Amino acid sequence: MNQDKILAEESPNPHALRISFGRDLLFAPGWLEYHSPDAAKQSPLASRMFHFRFIQSVFIDKDYFTLIKKTEYEWELIIMDIREAIDRFLDTGLPVSNDPPILESSDDNSIAEVIQVLNGSIRGATGTDGGALTFVSLDGGVLTVMPRGACLGCPHIAETIHKGLEPAFQKHFPYIQSVKCAEPKSSIAS
Repeated sequence: MNQDKILAEESPNPHALRISFGRDLLFAPGWLEYHSPDAAKQSPLASRMFHFRFIQSVFIDKDYFTLIKKTEYEWELIIMDIREAIDRFLDTGLPVSNDPPILESSDDNSIAEVIQVLNGSIRGATGTDGGALTFVSLDGGVLTVMPRGACLGCPHIAETIHKGLEPAFQKHFPYIQSVKCAEPKSSIAS
């Protein structure tokens, strides 16, 4: 039987649940994100989570993963099913995913510095809640980021960007005038 302790933590996003079990999930830098069972075919963990009709997306980071549920379901009614499925997954010994983690990079030094900050201190802060903000573009002084994991559909994302991310980036990168959030291709289903 599995000896890992599964820790499920609520997030500021009421539709997100951050889950860890005391060990690394990815062994290379980066992240993975799945929005459908078809996309998750190479991820035994995400595929198992998509067996549940209430799962909207799965975000996997170095030492945790985040589940986004469909809005019509309540965590307290589904958490035991999720814990049991995770426990069974851990007993299989299968890898979390066979997909290579996604890692942003750039040959442009300015963009590379921005990506480094997003993947460093910003990722550390948003990761405690099960989310991430990843680089999309830097155009005309406007930095565009994409919400991932618990940041996807979070009711606090605009405030996080306006009061936290934007002032921090403006202070350290004078050429950044504003930070905006990209529209996700997949959002929380109502």
